[in-house]
Amino acid sequence: MLSLALSTVIAVFALLHTAWTYVLATSEIHELLDRRLQEVAARVSDDMTRAMNPLYLYRDASDGIVIQIWLGASKPTLHPDSDRIAIAREAPPGLSTQTVDQERWRVYSEHGPNWTINVAQREASRKRIAEDAAIASAAPALVMMPLAWLAIFVTVKRALRRVGALGERAARLDIGHLEPLPTDKVPRELLPLVQSINLMITRLSQSLRVEKKFIADAAHELRSPLTSLQIQADNLGRTLSDPDSLREYNALQHVIARSTRMISQLLRLARADAPLDRASSQPVAIRDVVPDVIEMHLPRAAAHGIDLGVEQLDDLQVRANLADVRTALSNLVDNAIKYTPDGGTIDLRAYRDEGLGCIEVRDTGKGVAPEALPRVFDRFFRADAHGTEGSGLGLAIVKAIAERYGGDASIGNRGDAPSGVVARVRFPLAHQ
Repeated sequence: MLSLALSTVIAVFALLHTAWTYVLATSEIHELLDRRLQEVAARVSDDMTRAMNPLYLYRDASDGIVIQIWLGASKPTLHPDSDRIAIAREAPPGLSTQTVDQERWRVYSEHGPNWTINVAQREASRKRIAEDAAIASAAPALVMMPLAWLAIFVTVKRALRRVGALGERAARLDIGHLEPLPTDKVPRELLPLVQSINLMITRLSQSLRVEKKFIADAAHELRSPLTSLQIQADNLGRTLSDPDSLREYNALQHVIARSTRMISQLLRLARADAPLDRASSQPVAIRDVVPDVIEMHLPRAAAHGIDLGVEQLDDLQVRANLADVRTALSNLVDNAIKYTPDGGTIDLRAYRDEGLGCIEVRDTGKGVAPEALPRVFDRFFRADAHGTEGSGLGLAIVKAIAERYGGDASIGNRGDAPSGVVARVRFPLAHQ
């Protein structure tokens, strides 16, 4: 918008300046040519007192000037290289415009006792000379327009290049990486805006730290009461024999186990959100992690008749923490078992994908509703809130772990099977 506005203003003023220069230059050139006719006539008249013989007609072919001299009653003698031009001897003194042989001439006449001088110039020649001079005068303004456009474009682009870099850096900000925008080399006009954004980032970062600390502290503090409650419930269970009491006891155990599992997930999420300690990252062999996770979940999968196995297992090493990679993959497999009906299939694949190490879990469940896909990684969100149990934190933990190491996580419905979900988690390769 700035480039367009400035270019429009410059173009309008340049065109107006060009038109004004053209008109002014044309007018001044005509006045200059008139003075030239007068000067030529004055120089010739100075020599007329010494003239004894009739003089000839002289014509300057370069600028179309014709000098016609009359002595007494004689006719002018023609120069050998000149054509006859019949300018009336009775032309009025001074400047006038006459038509000779269907051509317009600008004539300056001066009369003496026995002589007449006519100095004439074609209007076409005068117009050509005036136009050439006017164009030469207006040319700088015409050349200035593209140069001004180029200067505006380069200057604005250079000034806003830093703004573009700030925009790209702001676009990369997320909950896990809240860093203030740099203020060096920022245009002075934009500095208050960048400082306000940095202040907002600082406040948001502080709020998130308080929230994460509260979650971690609350989860840690709740573990002890839940452990104590579990012990007391176990002791109570040994004394119960009534069927109704045992049924209520089993329901209590189920609630305690679910609460304990959610507290554990909150602690894992708090650890995943914590700043990354580079020293904790190490090469992790995917071939060692996948069999461990399958072995961990195989009894539960077998109990539901689910075929849990490996379809592809490339030799990959990713830069992460072994426990975090195991937790992320375990959550994906646990989620797949939860949503896969009895007799289904779950396949794991590990391969390179766009320079990252990718672990993929494919199931034959009923899939995820399209409107729920954008929210599957939201915390405490469950795509099937009424069909299965869960806290809605498993996938959020997977995403937090992946992004902590510079990777990502994604979930989509399968296109190669009637139904099912394909879940992926990617980590940077160890050699990078």
